Amino acid sequence: MCHSKILLSALLALNLLLVLACSAHADEALNAQDYMSRGIDHDSRGDKQAAELDFTAVIRLDPGNAEAFNRRGNVRAELGNNRGADQDYTKAIELNPYYASAYDNRGWLRRRLHFIAGAIADLNKAIEIDPNTAGYYYDRALCLSDRGDQQAALADFSKAIDLNPKNGVYLIDRAREYRWNNDLENALADYDRGLEILPKDANGLEGRGETKRLLGDFQGAIADFNAALREKPARWIDEHWCHVQRGLALVSTGDLKAASADFDRVLAVQPRYANALYGRGMVHLKQGDIQAAQKNFDLAVAVQPDLKQQVAETLKTGGPTTASRPPTTR
Repeated sequence: MCHSKILLSALLALNLLLVLACSAHADEALNAQDYMSRGIDHDSRGDKQAAELDFTAVIRLDPGNAEAFNRRGNVRAELGNNRGADQDYTKAIELNPYYASAYDNRGWLRRRLHFIAGAIADLNKAIEIDPNTAGYYYDRALCLSDRGDQQAALADFSKAIDLNPKNGVYLIDRAREYRWNNDLENALADYDRGLEILPKDANGLEGRGETKRLLGDFQGAIADFNAALREKPARWIDEHWCHVQRGLALVSTGDLKAASADFDRVLAVQPRYANALYGRGMVHLKQGDIQAAQKNFDLAVAVQPDLKQQVAETLKTGGPTTASRPPTTR
């Protein structure tokens, strides 16, 4: 029995060695294009680490392959290796100075790292090389918006939409830019068009709700906020803002109990959320409790000083004003 166990173990070990040898031989037999195809497949299936290994193998076999550097840069960026990604995009550009996609990808990465000037320079180059790709204008529009250059951002959003009029994201983001520029009618038109294409887009629904509220369509706004909160993605950055906006719309309809629930929900998680404090102050004001209203307004202004003028207008008119949007990552 003991001898048979030893023999069985030896056979299993031999089989494992054969499998490993065959596997190694199979990998040695792959050429650069094989690795490239396999890496693209891994990437498309979400296996970024395997994709990175395959693109690295392409680079080892073909160090002049700009596409491999660009693709490895993409997966490294998704894996959080920002330095490695930037280096890969830069190498791809060195190998092919007319590689528009590599400029665009490096620009997108640099925007994410808040290097806006460098991002815009890269996107300018991508557009110079290839002026007919909508995504390059869209990416530059986001950078220009970050920089506060609204008119230039709108021009780029519009160019992207001209090139790809069926892209709902482009329409919804241009609508947001119109809204921030207080061009509410154009914002509403873009939200309507964008949401025809992407009817469950939470950001679009929230943005349209906010636009409707500012235009005085409080019931329409509440319906959009309800839909946005129903469709919200995981870790949605605008969830608290949506509750605040719905609360303000509810104040305008006189539903103070529901409005208070929205503001309290936000403040239970973020007790220094200025716009929720402002909203709760509005509820107290409508209820005739001036002392409680003033206390909440003072807390809101202490956190976000630019609310001071809006609070003064609210106390004068007795109604909610356009609350300042807090800084968000877009």
